[in-house]
Amino acid sequence: MSVTQFVQAPAIMARSRSVWREIIDAVMEGAPRTAADEITEYLARHQYDLSPALRIELERRHVCV
Repeated sequence: MSVTQFVQAPAIMARSRSVWREIIDAVMEGAPRTAADEITEYLARHQYDLSPALRIELERRHVCV
């Protein structure tokens, strides 16, 4: 008895795109950004453009500044 009698051949799937193309597309696409992400990023970039009173109010409301 040979070993090949007990091993099943893997099923070959027809692909329209290569595996590497799918991986690259998934990495390049990334996670979808939400409005909260955009606002957080904006406030982080422009935190010193805001007035001190506004920064204090945002900190009080636990908004990332």
